[in-house]
Amino acid sequence: RVMDSANHSLQSFTRRIQLMMVYRTALKWTGVWMMVMGVIVLVVRFTGVLPADWWYYALLSLVPLIGAAWFVEYRRKPKMAQMRAAFDGENRAGGLVMAEAEVDTRAWETKTQNLNLPSIQWRGGKAWAGLILALIFLIVAWLIPVRFASLISDPPLEVGQQVQQLQEQINVLEEENI
Repeated sequence: RVMDSANHSLQSFTRRIQLMMVYRTALKWTGVWMMVMGVIVLVVRFTGVLPADWWYYALLSLVPLIGAAWFVEYRRKPKMAQMRAAFDGENRAGGLVMAEAEVDTRAWETKTQNLNLPSIQWRGGKAWAGLILALIFLIVAWLIPVRFASLISDPPLEVGQQVQQLQEQINVLEEENI
């Protein structure tokens, strides 16, 4: 049946919209995640020892991030009536796809034979640029030599000699019973 093909196209269109929404959110969140990971790697490297397999855990932590993006976008997905209206409008079907949800439209099958799957585009250049910059930051944080940490931090306090002088003064005062 032709309308079954329209329903199939509509479902495919809906899936593609949903996947694009998840992709968009996951891409943005991954950029933020990489910046946070870069800061964590930098702090751990300057204060301790970064485990050799840190990247494995970092990549593994992307799974819940993508799952959360899917969950958020699943809850925000458009209603089927909105998807029908968008699909109908993109195909210039004159409301036949919308009407098919409510009434029998087999009499107009010839009008709905050429329903196309609309193209979906998202201009993600800024999100990709942010992700690439965050990735560069993460790589630099991972590869920067630790010896540069001494340039950033204050020189250590040399209080050993002062402590020794104060200890000697305390000993003298104790000997004199003051």
